[in-house]
Amino acid sequence: MTNYLVIEGESDRRLLEQALPAKTKSRSRIIVGGGVSSAVSLAKTLALQGKLPVAVILDADTENEARIRSQIRIYEDLIHQAMGTDRTRARVFLAKPSLEHELFAWNQRKRGLFKELEGFLRKAETAA
Repeated sequence: MTNYLVIEGESDRRLLEQALPAKTKSRSRIIVGGGVSSAVSLAKTLALQGKLPVAVILDADTENEARIRSQIRIYEDLIHQAMGTDRTRARVFLAKPSLEHELFAWNQRKRGLFKELEGFLRKAETAA
């Protein structure tokens, strides 16, 4: 099974490749979306094609939890329109405030977005 990880830009791809465990990286395809809107659109296309699980990893550009929840809800609703009722195999992750910050926090505390991403991918793989 291939995991599809859709990110905003090339620098995010390089960061994600460094941060992911080897096992996850070997089962994943990292796809550069070229910005937020393009990444969400690409994830929707992947979902329509049945290429799941798909995780969209974007910069939140904020640490405001209410704004982050709102952004996630909007992006996931757009992607899930293509999937019907199956909402377990596509998810949006927002790095607070950026992927670079999350990577530093992960290295310092061993938690955060990357831990959440790993949990999602494990759960999605068992649901397949």
